[in-house]
Amino acid sequence: MEANGEFTHEALIDTSAVSAYLRALADGFEHETLRFSDKKGEMVLRPHGLVNFEVQSVRDGDRVQLSVRFDWKEQDSSSDSRNGTLHIEVRDKP
Repeated sequence: MEANGEFTHEALIDTSAVSAYLRALADGFEHETLRFSDKKGEMVLRPHGLVNFEVQSVRDGDRVQLSVRFDWKEQDSSSDSRNGTLHIEVRDKP
């Protein structure tokens, strides 16, 4: 696991650039490595296993906001569950 930190980048870009960034994100998830960098810094993320995915859209007059969020645990998330592991026990009939 890498050190804690934060990376933020904001820019006004056209839809062609948005598409290119989304393709880069898709490739990064497929190869389990996302590298973000700009003149202020860099962060490398290594998503794997189960990833929580959330999309939210809001329209208010002529303003539209679309948020896409991914989160995961850096440990082995294949055995992780929000409610813990389910245990089912079968008892012999009396």
